[in-house]
Amino acid sequence: MIYNLNEIEKDPFKDNFYDVCIIGSGFAGITLALSLNENLNVLLLEAGDIDYSAESQEIYEGKNVGHEYWDLTDCRNRWFGGTSNTWGGWCAPLDSRDFEKKDFIEFSGWPISKEDIDPYFEETMQIFGLSGSDKVKEFTKGWDDVLTKPDKYFDGFDIRVSKQEDFKNKHGDAVKERSYIHCYLNANLTDIALTKDLDSVKVLEIQNYKKKVFNARAKITILATGGLENPRLLLSFNKQCKNGIGNNNDLVGRFFCEHPHFELGDFIIEEHLFEASKSGKLSAMKYLAPSNEFQAEDKVLNFGIELHTKDFIEREGSTNTFKETLRTIICSSEWAKYVVKSIKGEEIYCYSSTYDWSDGIFKIESEQVPNLQAGSFLDQMSTYSA
Repeated sequence: MIYNLNEIEKDPFKDNFYDVCIIGSGFAGITLALSLNENLNVLLLEAGDIDYSAESQEIYEGKNVGHEYWDLTDCRNRWFGGTSNTWGGWCAPLDSRDFEKKDFIEFSGWPISKEDIDPYFEETMQIFGLSGSDKVKEFTKGWDDVLTKPDKYFDGFDIRVSKQEDFKNKHGDAVKERSYIHCYLNANLTDIALTKDLDSVKVLEIQNYKKKVFNARAKITILATGGLENPRLLLSFNKQCKNGIGNNNDLVGRFFCEHPHFELGDFIIEEHLFEASKSGKLSAMKYLAPSNEFQAEDKVLNFGIELHTKDFIEREGSTNTFKETLRTIICSSEWAKYVVKSIKGEEIYCYSSTYDWSDGIFKIESEQVPNLQAGSFLDQMSTYSA
């Protein structure tokens, strides 16, 4: 069942004690709510509405004080379905090596292994609509005819593409129909009150956009608001814990990691390679990843390389967005670059975007070295309050 907390006069939480409360209705929140036993009484809280609203989305505004990054209101969605509303659907399974501690990287390694999550792989594929990889095969055909020789440094990269729509449209009806799920929209979590021993959650403070405050209680509370919002909430709820909830070791909000995308350069394909392809033409792209041997010998972290043909770039409009067009104009003039640097306080990143002389470009998506200081920008993010 789905309700709008902005339209409710009587306190719906006053006489309820839920078994589970899930904060956030994105990938994790919706998946978990639908996976729980129907005998449980489940509260699902979403800070946004059923669709986009500026009132909710502007709360994600924030200032990034580090390297250039996406605008914080652009890379996250604050309404039902979360960031699934704008995700591209491209996924890749983690390798065993991604979980392992590396002697040459401080803070590396996970407390779990790939074997721990393997039993859930097929179910995850179904939830995300990743049962097939026909789209990827269509994009990458022709390359396997050319790059068939085993390579010491690179392996293939297992990419899957979802064929389903966002979680709101895919699973919204299921959330409505299941009587044990009580989903409230426009319900902002504004504080968490802990028990005296600070060991568990006592009360959840919730506020709608009419500034009305509610208190909810649950046996189990789960934050499922994403990699940026989870730590921001924990750090901002500091009435009982000076450094934020769960932050006794000063690690909450640290080690912010992305998978940075960089364009490394252009490539030219020799004529005989085109001839080796059965179709006489290479398709859109090819993915490569470093081999275990390469990573161990050269002490590098995992990454993915994308080879994009010019046909794909032109078809997808990768070089035709307004932002990229503006970047091209600025980068064509030293004076324009100087003006932008004066305004932004930093240089604009320039790269080739015409590809007139090449057959395509290759990009890299990199795993990052864990950095204890990365994440301090979370202090600059806005909060919702009365």
